[in-house]
Amino acid sequence: MKKAVALVCAMGLAASAAAANWIVVKDDTYGFAMLMPQGTKASGKDFGGGWGGGYAKYGVTEFFGIAKLGVNASPEEIETFAIKASGVPGPRWTKLDEGRNNRNGWKWYRSYRANSDTQVVFAVLGTGPRGSYCIFLRTTVADFKSGEAAYEKWYNSLTVY
Repeated sequence: MKKAVALVCAMGLAASAAAANWIVVKDDTYGFAMLMPQGTKASGKDFGGGWGGGYAKYGVTEFFGIAKLGVNASPEEIETFAIKASGVPGPRWTKLDEGRNNRNGWKWYRSYRANSDTQVVFAVLGTGPRGSYCIFLRTTVADFKSGEAAYEKWYNSLTVY
């Protein structure tokens, strides 16, 4: 019975990000903004190698907004960092889109989806007016499938300034 209750509670947490009221959250220190579920608490974090930014968790979904200010890193350098930061090996990353000079402030960007056996990473990497960016969310496979529409809105909200 305890396992059944734990499973029901876990399923409720998994659906919570997708069902939540999402608001725009800005990080003026690093120059980015994204949608996140209202009430999500973010904290600053040093990711090493000159990369810094914010981290937040809501239910089973983790949000990472990471920047290397003053540096226009190459796509390969940002990809290498993203693989390390996400914990999902490079061969499991699939490029979804790329572009230049878009309305959300990106000089160039590449978007990816990476799958491990239990998690999905949805990421946008690129450069903007203040430096290089690695912005991603990580959640369970089940949560991503049930909340894909909300995560697509998150993706479209990503802005660098």
